[in-house]
Amino acid sequence: MGGGARTHDGRVWETIDPDGRRVVLSTERWLHVLEGHDELAEELDAILAGLRTPERRRQGRWDDEEWFYVAGPG
Repeated sequence: MGGGARTHDGRVWETIDPDGRRVVLSTERWLHVLEGHDELAEELDAILAGLRTPERRRQGRWDDEEWFYVAGPG
């Protein structure tokens, strides 16, 4: 994985968001994403890049939730 993303034994991916927060994606959560969005199966690198440098950010439903957006994947 290039561009700052790291993988651990193929089971967990992590990157850093624009605010310096560590973002971790487990295989379990990745499979959950793919259950509703199978078109993203080949877009993991682009999704991790979008977490590092989103084109748009928006407050989520909860105080501690933020949504990042990037054009392209999906």
